[in-house]
Amino acid sequence: MTERYDPTFMMDWENWLLARFDCRHGIPVGIERLSHHAWVDHVLNDLSKSDSPTWEEYAAYVKADEGDEWFFEQDRPPGPEWGEGERPPGKSGTE
Repeated sequence: MTERYDPTFMMDWENWLLARFDCRHGIPVGIERLSHHAWVDHVLNDLSKSDSPTWEEYAAYVKADEGDEWFFEQDRPPGPEWGEGERPPGKSGTE
């Protein structure tokens, strides 16, 4: 059985880990966070220092598509919700 995690804590913790990660070769996104060798080593190193969270909780968090914007591809339709104004016809995603 997969353990339940607190999404707010997990997001803060993952961002804390990211701040200490060598990002010169990119940031693993989406489910890649569970297989990217350097990221997994980084996460496991921190997990070894405490009993919470567990790898199972982290994996469930990632598989549930949780995480901050840093951990997802940035391709999205432009729109005012992102602070972007009007788009030319055919570029707004509403046509």
